[in-house]
Amino acid sequence: MESISLYELTEYIQRVVALNFTELIWVHFELSQVSSSRGHWYLDCVETGVTDNQVIAQMRAVIWQSDYLRIFEKHGPILRDLLKDGVKISALAHVNFHTRYGLQLKLIDIDPSYTIGEIELQRQAIIQQLMDEGLFDFNRELFIPEIIKRIAIISSPTAAGYEDFKIHLRDNPYGYTFHTRLFEASMQGQNTEAEVCAQLEAIPADRFDIIVILRGGGSRMDLSAFDSYDIAVKIAYSSLPVLTGIGHEKDISVTDLMANTNLKTPTALANFIIDHNAEFESKIIELANAISRFATMTIQREHAHLAQVTYQLKYSLQQNILAQLSALDILWHKISHTTKQYLNDAHTAIAQIQSKLTALDPRQVLERGYTLSYIDGKKLTSIKYARAGSAMQTVLKDGIITSKIMKTNG
Repeated sequence: MESISLYELTEYIQRVVALNFTELIWVHFELSQVSSSRGHWYLDCVETGVTDNQVIAQMRAVIWQSDYLRIFEKHGPILRDLLKDGVKISALAHVNFHTRYGLQLKLIDIDPSYTIGEIELQRQAIIQQLMDEGLFDFNRELFIPEIIKRIAIISSPTAAGYEDFKIHLRDNPYGYTFHTRLFEASMQGQNTEAEVCAQLEAIPADRFDIIVILRGGGSRMDLSAFDSYDIAVKIAYSSLPVLTGIGHEKDISVTDLMANTNLKTPTALANFIIDHNAEFESKIIELANAISRFATMTIQREHAHLAQVTYQLKYSLQQNILAQLSALDILWHKISHTTKQYLNDAHTAIAQIQSKLTALDPRQVLERGYTLSYIDGKKLTSIKYARAGSAMQTVLKDGIITSKIMKTNG
């Protein structure tokens, strides 16, 4: 059987590829692995199945240094965001087959709008899924405390937005003090989703009033890390209100949409917290002023009422005193008349008694010729007390006769 060498085969394939791909072609794929060396970029490109997410096609690609510099000059820093593992891109490529290195794509240009469009489609799909699952408004239904004092911060310690947030809170014009604690997480790159989710679970709900997620600025591609279904679910089931200040003026991430409150920048978020506390303080001051005004009005009204009652009481008391004096005067006259009448009656009764006593006075009896007899100093009232031989004194009106009882009859 006739055979050909490997080189002859690869050379043949090279001619076939060169004849069939004479022009540049736009190809879209996902980057599974990206590396660079000496200014050259080496890419592993894949395409996965729609249903099972299994790799159905794979090829290597390269961006030579000269091409990279030209593409970077055209598109700017977003190029670095596009050349990352897991990013889907559309590239203008030359299909090249090398007898030693095999088939590969030589990338001449990249279309950032394709990647951004893919991100937006994915973002919309995540939003729809969250709405279908009824999770979209969970965190917004949580109550932000009237006073925010304890703040859990999810951010990178080197993020400019983190420092801006802390400085702005510290230098607030009202002199409020805040307790903050950093729960460190990557704010861009492949680790962002996992680390932010882990910290959302790690924050103790009983030690903080709110959770804030902070980062400062960056490209639209940087923001894509926060278009995460897993982060969104963690926020939905958080028992604390989550506030975001991710740092994008125009774009709103899924994380922002799921948060209780979202602000464009960390500084704006710090202002929101300060103003939130100031609004509560203003309500307290307004309430205190209202209480003071009410108390003043109440005191004035009660003073007026007291003055009226005092006048009425004074007038009523005077009238009552006059009435009582009049009643006392009438009573005095009644008592005086009654007393006189009583005294007159008493005098008459005494005179009658005196007359009776006078009539019963022994001396009067003696004056009429009667006598009184005594035995041993006791008045003789019955003959049974008179014994023969006893001495008896007989009292007459002008003297006493002492005699001896000789005999009694009775």
